[in-house]
Amino acid sequence: TTFIYAANDNGDIYKIRDNGSGGDLTGGWSTALGAVVRSSPAVYNGALYVGCSDQKLYKLNASTGGTTWTTTAAITGSLTATVAVDEWTPSADCAWIGSEANNIYRVNTGDGTVINNFSASGAIKASPALTFGIRSTDDDIYIASMDGKIYARNGLNLATIPTAWTGRGGQEDGNYNIGSGMESSPYVDIVNSSNYFIYVGANDGKLYKLNAADGTFVWSVQTGGPVKSTPVVYGGWVYFGSDDCQCWCVSATDGSARPGWPV
Repeated sequence: TTFIYAANDNGDIYKIRDNGSGGDLTGGWSTALGAVVRSSPAVYNGALYVGCSDQKLYKLNASTGGTTWTTTAAITGSLTATVAVDEWTPSADCAWIGSEANNIYRVNTGDGTVINNFSASGAIKASPALTFGIRSTDDDIYIASMDGKIYARNGLNLATIPTAWTGRGGQEDGNYNIGSGMESSPYVDIVNSSNYFIYVGANDGKLYKLNAADGTFVWSVQTGGPVKSTPVVYGGWVYFGSDDCQCWCVSATDGSARPGWPV
């Protein structure tokens, strides 16, 4: 059975069954959270996580729609980004979500306790991206902000800057300054433990590829409108949408357009 999870501005979350010829709530549910939901629901390990305009992150039982917990303190700003969850890396068991008050929060997935946070200088509307087990004990986290910067930090303490993201000529330690606000969520393509890359769109109409290991620029592609969608890498190609009303496909190697694209 296939289910779809959706949310709306009324603060309602729905689990909808795809019955093959339409949709219904058989085997599904609806839950009223009472606040505007612009964050896309994320389902992980039997739980649904979603942020709301009431400055709370909710964890629901994905089977029943019942509330497991809500964060009750230490969050400011509407939560419009999608949460990132890691219950795989040893000692992590956390969720990360950005707020429009310039912060990224790390939350314990067991009880909803806000553990710590990182502050940027612009709203965080995009979902953070994690390296998910490049190392054996923790992750790096990549945060796109409306201040035009991609930040790299240790995912657990949100303070330590990856060593290779320091001392790069022309860039501040710990970030890459694209210079244009980002609503696109970064996509991390892990080739192997020493080669992994960030793809992210910006409001200047470009898609950027950065070396995730050291925060250096690889290439960019100019489109005719802001790139707010999250790119996806598949089969050596990068797929993404632009506000120029076109869907793009470019080479992950050099950013050149695939024949027949954009559409």
